[in-house]
Amino acid sequence: MVPTTDDSNLIRELGESFRGIEGVREVAYAQDVFDVVSRVSQFIRVATTVMSIVLLIVAIGLIWNTIRTAMFARRREIEVMKLVGATNWFIRIPFMLEGLLQGLIGGVLSCAGLWGLNSAWSNAVTDFNDTELAALVVSDGYVRWVMIMLLVIGAAAGAIGSGIAASRFLDV
Repeated sequence: MVPTTDDSNLIRELGESFRGIEGVREVAYAQDVFDVVSRVSQFIRVATTVMSIVLLIVAIGLIWNTIRTAMFARRREIEVMKLVGATNWFIRIPFMLEGLLQGLIGGVLSCAGLWGLNSAWSNAVTDFNDTELAALVVSDGYVRWVMIMLLVIGAAAGAIGSGIAASRFLDV
């Protein structure tokens, strides 16, 4: 028996009424599965959000350290530029562009990984078209939107990290 209603409470009541009938060993309805999937989904959502924030902070730190090292290596050139009248922004912009490029490269690598994983997942799930697992395929439009966001966040993280490093270590 498969109920056709969308009301989860009605389905639960119907299932409970069948449990009391003699000869019925087990009543399975989607609410039990939904509760488990919902809890697992919430945990995965929170875990991936936390991991994304941690990785973003690590990426900014790595770019910050790279730019700081580059500025230290070019400190004599920076001193000469200051002596001939270069402003702090004139000195800072090339370092910020370098950080932006590093962030974009990281974003492109992330997009490649996302595309590869999504393609592998979609191909694996198509073998199960007659099951509800096929509903877990992520649409191409959503994947493109996420890729654009990865590129924007990567570029912004690179520019911000290098801008902070350049501002902090531009003491000439």
